[in-house]
Amino acid sequence: MSREATHIAGWTRTRLGHAFDIELGKMLSPEASVGRDLMPYLANRNVQWNQLDLDDLGYMNFARAERERFRLRSGDLLICEGGEIGRTAIWNDELPECYFQKAIHRLRPRTATIESRLLLHYMRYAVDHNLFPGLIGQTSIAHLTREKLIQFELGHPVSIREQRRITEILDALDDQIAESTCLIAKELSLREGVLRQLSNLYFHATTMSTLAQVSLLITSGSRGWAGYYADHGALFVRIGNLTREHINLRLDDCVFVQVPKTSEGSRAALTPGDILISITADLGIIGMVPEDLGEAYINQHVALIRVWPEVNPRWVAHMLASELGQRQFQLANDSGAKAGLNLPAVGRVQVPIPRRDAQDRLTGMLDESDGNIRRHRGEIAKWLLLKEGLMEDLLTGRVRVGGGGLDDVRSG
Repeated sequence: MSREATHIAGWTRTRLGHAFDIELGKMLSPEASVGRDLMPYLANRNVQWNQLDLDDLGYMNFARAERERFRLRSGDLLICEGGEIGRTAIWNDELPECYFQKAIHRLRPRTATIESRLLLHYMRYAVDHNLFPGLIGQTSIAHLTREKLIQFELGHPVSIREQRRITEILDALDDQIAESTCLIAKELSLREGVLRQLSNLYFHATTMSTLAQVSLLITSGSRGWAGYYADHGALFVRIGNLTREHINLRLDDCVFVQVPKTSEGSRAALTPGDILISITADLGIIGMVPEDLGEAYINQHVALIRVWPEVNPRWVAHMLASELGQRQFQLANDSGAKAGLNLPAVGRVQVPIPRRDAQDRLTGMLDESDGNIRRHRGEIAKWLLLKEGLMEDLLTGRVRVGGGGLDDVRSG
C-alpha cells in the first residue's frame, strides 16, 4: 500500500503502533527451559501463512508476572520476526493457554481502526512483492525489528465495512484453495492406501516378475549428446521431465535435439508406452511415454523399459512408483561416489503381474485418481492467480468494493 493511498477518496494511512499494541515474545534461555511453570509457546516454525502448526510446541517457564504480558488472546496477530520475515497468522484460542517467544511479534488491536485480517492479507502481499526492505535490520541475521514495525504506515480504507468486504473476498479465495488442497490430500491418502494394499497383497504372491522377465528392452540414453542440442527438433527427455507427483511426463521445460541417423540414436528413441526411470541422482522417478509425444529420446540418466504387449505398461509404472518399487530402487542403489542404478539392477526389480483384466481395472482406478489430483491442482493454480490479481487491486485501492463485493466494484 503505497503513499498514493492517501490520495484515494475514503482511504487513509495509519501507523501500526497507533492501531496495535506490538510486543515481542519472551527470549529463550537455559534458565527459561526449567521451572515449575512450564507452558506451551509458539516459535517461529509454528507460525505459517494464515495457519498455525501446533504439532511441535516447545515449553518454557513463564512466571506469574510474565503470563499477562506473553499470554495469547483470541484475535492476536502473529508476525515472524526472522526466518521468512513477515509470515503471519492469527491466534484463535486453538489451545486453552499458550504463549509466544521472541522470534514472533504479537499485534493486539488497540482500536477498531484496522481489521486484523486485512493486515494479515497485506503482509502476504508485501512479502510476495518485497515491500519490506527498509524495515528489515541487517546487523547479523535479517530480521523485522519492533521499532520499525511500530513506525510502519499502512494505507487502508477508512471504512471498517469496506475493509471487511476486502477480507471476505480474499478469505473466500483462501477457502477455495484450502478445500482443493484438502481434496488433494484425501486423494493422495486413498491412492497410497490402495497402492500399499496391492503391494502387500502381491509381494509374496506367485504373480511377482522381474522387469527383465516382462520386458522386450531395458536400456538407457547415450552420453555426449550436448552437441545435438537445437532450438527445435526431437524432444530430449531428462530427469527434469519426470515427477514424483504422477507417472505422466512433465513437459513445461523442454530441450530439443537434432539426432544423426545412427544406432546410438535408435537405441535411445522412445515409443508410446515406454516406461522411464531415473537412474542417477534422485533414483526411481517414473514416467510414461504418451501416444502423442512424437519423436523423442532419453539422456544417459534415464532408463527405458519396454514391456511385452501382454502387459499393461501403466500398471507396471504405477507399481514402480509405489512404495514396493521405490524400496527396491533404494536397495539396488549402486552406491559409490554418487547415487546410481545400473541396468542389470533395474532388470532385477520385481513387480506384480496379475491377469491382464485386473491390470487394466486397477490401472484405470489409479489413473482416475491421478486425474482428480491434476484437476484439483489446476483449480488451485487458478485460484492463486485470481487471488494475486485481486490482492494487487484491493489492497492498493485500485479497485473498491461496496456491500456487494466483486459484484459492486469501482475504480479507485
